[in-house]
Amino acid sequence: MTEMGHKEVKLPEEWVEEIAPLELDQMLQLQQYLNEAIAQAEKYKALLEEIASLELGQKLRLQQYLNEVVVEEEKEKKYGRLRELLAAEKWKEADQETEAIMLKLSNGGKPSFIHGKYLEKISCEDFEAIDQLWVEYSNGHFGFSVQKRIWQEVGGKPYDIQEYDSFSKAGDKFDHRVRWNWDDFQFSLDAPPGHLPSFKCVGVNGGIGNATERYHQSLLATKFVSCTFRS
Repeated sequence: MTEMGHKEVKLPEEWVEEIAPLELDQMLQLQQYLNEAIAQAEKYKALLEEIASLELGQKLRLQQYLNEVVVEEEKEKKYGRLRELLAAEKWKEADQETEAIMLKLSNGGKPSFIHGKYLEKISCEDFEAIDQLWVEYSNGHFGFSVQKRIWQEVGGKPYDIQEYDSFSKAGDKFDHRVRWNWDDFQFSLDAPPGHLPSFKCVGVNGGIGNATERYHQSLLATKFVSCTFRS
C-alpha cells in the first residue's frame, strides 16, 4: 500500500519509458491524477458491490431514478439557456433562443428558416419541453399549448387542401386572437395569450406575411394537433 492508502500499480514498461522524460512538476501532476483515478475506481467498486446487494425492487427504483437524472441533464443541455432567459422575463431573447433550438432540432437546409418537411423532425417531446418552460415562466400566458388551445377554439384542424376555405377562415380567427403581425411582435406580458413563441423561423421566407401566412399556420396546425401538452 502507498502512503495515500491506495494499492500500488505496476505500469507497463512502455508506459515507464514515456513517463521517464517528464519534468518533476509533470510527474507530480500525473501522480496526483493517478491517485485520484484509483480512489474513484475504488469508490465505484464499493458502490457497485452495494448495488449488487439490493433487492430487485430497489434496483428498479434506482434505475428509474438514474434514467430521470439523465433525462433532466439532457434537457438542461438543450433548454438551460432558454430557462434562464424566461426566468429573467427576457421575452425577445427567449423567443430567439426558441428559434435557435428549433432550427437546430430540425436540421433544416438553411439556417434562417425551417421548411415544412424539416419541421417534422422536431419531436413532440421537444415541443412539449419547450412549451412547459414558456407556460411556467409566463404563468400560462405564452406557449405552444396556449396556441394549440386557441387554434382549436377557433375551429382549426390539421391542414387539408380539400378543406382549405375552412382552414383559411380558422387561420383568420387565429391571427386575430394571437395578433401575429410580422412587423410588430410584442415581447411582453401585455401581448395577447399565445402571442409567443413567435414561430417566425417557420415558413418559406421566415415568418408570417401575406404569401406565407397560411403555410405557416398549416405547419402549426399539423404539428400541434398531434402533440399532447400537459398544460
